[in-house]
Amino acid sequence: PSPPADCMLDFIRIDFSPKTGEITYEIGSDGNLAAEWAVMELLHADAVSTGSYELFTCAYSQFACLDVAAASTLSLQSDGSDGLSSSLGVDERYFTDVNTAFSNASASNLFGGVDQCDGKRLGDGAINSYDFAVMIWSIFKQPPYDTIQKGVPLSQVPTVSPRHDIQSRCGTGISRGDWQVRINAEGDGYCQPDLNRRRLSEGELTVSQSKSMEARIGLWAFGAAAGVWYKVHVPGRQLVLELLIDGLFLPEGARLSNEAPPSFNCTDCLPLYGDHDQVQVSFGRRALLDGDDPSRSCANIVPAHHPSIAIEGNLLNLRQSPPAKACLFDAYIWVPHTLPAGARATRAADETGQCESSIGVKRGSSALNGRVGVVQLNTVCANPYSLFTNLPLLPRAIKPGESAIGWAWGLLVLLLLIPAAVAMHCCYCKKRTKSVTMWKPKCARSELPLEGGRPRALRVTPVGQEY
Repeated sequence: PSPPADCMLDFIRIDFSPKTGEITYEIGSDGNLAAEWAVMELLHADAVSTGSYELFTCAYSQFACLDVAAASTLSLQSDGSDGLSSSLGVDERYFTDVNTAFSNASASNLFGGVDQCDGKRLGDGAINSYDFAVMIWSIFKQPPYDTIQKGVPLSQVPTVSPRHDIQSRCGTGISRGDWQVRINAEGDGYCQPDLNRRRLSEGELTVSQSKSMEARIGLWAFGAAAGVWYKVHVPGRQLVLELLIDGLFLPEGARLSNEAPPSFNCTDCLPLYGDHDQVQVSFGRRALLDGDDPSRSCANIVPAHHPSIAIEGNLLNLRQSPPAKACLFDAYIWVPHTLPAGARATRAADETGQCESSIGVKRGSSALNGRVGVVQLNTVCANPYSLFTNLPLLPRAIKPGESAIGWAWGLLVLLLLIPAAVAMHCCYCKKRTKSVTMWKPKCARSELPLEGGRPRALRVTPVGQEY
């Protein structure tokens, strides 16, 4: 059947046959979104295992209306800005309680992308974390989705118009990452994505600066001889994060832990919960100004789709609920030195690992940020031999008189440190192959020894002793 001219939120119902025990899905409303969610899970599972949206594109005529969102959904202003002060840098926009900005729901595209195509609002041509997020926000009526029903049934809540370019993708096997780059490309990429080439080379298409993700990933801490922690940093506030991880493919997935991430350069920080030989994901909210307590004012950070699994295959997906309370955060990934069986050998069809001896964020990763959405244009890998550059805390507002006091204290500390440094008589220890050497007092040297090409732990050995 041809897709409808316009989509409604509730359009699928479940039919159960008591005689055969079979469950089928039919076009029609049933007053809830359970059937829609179940079909989305089937399509999403296939995309994770195959690395493409092939199943969805080939069945698009039936399930077109499941594609209700994009990375640019919930753009607060028609120009793609977030309505906050333009004088602030993207990471200084810490004031994340955006209830005021979301209060005027007509200024936000609750469904579909920010770009309209021939006057119509379209999804991004895929079933991904953004569709699950919008569905869950709608089910629980989290602001600004508390306004969508207005006394009408879900079957009368309009969402998007179906795309007319999707079924031509059936059989092309375009990967998930390639599709996100095409759909976010400069020009008319969202309305008329490039379908002429099956695969794209890195840098073949570009996006506007406001849509460039610019993710960073690097070593953060160590768990003695058991594994290492990686930090993933995406600038700005992300309501939904969907990252394709290079170097990992986990058939059983990786759980999200609510424990705080380890301190920077910690040498014996094992995960507090769960098995140390399993990949785990944690998160850390970035510093809020003036001592605000993030747990009191921020949204919950949960997996975008599964109740507890944050990495499905090679897809790291996180969602903030409610979206109006979204805060700045970073993701942390614990990777044991001995990975579960199949964690590397099994890869999705679109994965051709580029990160040797480490993990990375692949091209085509994307995020819904309440603006125009962002997409990663180039794969970035963690350097297995050096630590992540520690990001400074966000500056708090300086009160009158504090600047002069700060300079006075700084000068006093400097005068005290100079003679102490001279007295220590530190010596420089030469770098060795595949190690990182740093200054240490009393001619001690510090290394990051490697096991299987990965840093094992940080240890300090006085000169004259063997490693």
